[in-house]
Amino acid sequence: MQGSPISEQMNADYEPTDDDEKVLEVMKSEPCGRVNPYLVREETELSKQRVSNSFRQLVASGWVEKRTRALYDLVNDPREN
Repeated sequence: MQGSPISEQMNADYEPTDDDEKVLEVMKSEPCGRVNPYLVREETELSKQRVSNSFRQLVASGWVEKRTRALYDLVNDPREN
């Protein structure tokens, strides 16, 4: 049985920054794990640039998936497995 493409792309060794942790916290607080950057900025008071940087790193690590220009889904936090 082949693994899913998401699990093959997941970087379980990635260590989130403090800003990443704040973004993940907001995502985990949403029932479906789907957020936009504006919500994250409102909830965390992080700057637009810092939220953008965190999303970029979390997407690159495979923990978060970018759905559209301003919509992100939490894929998985491998520390919780």
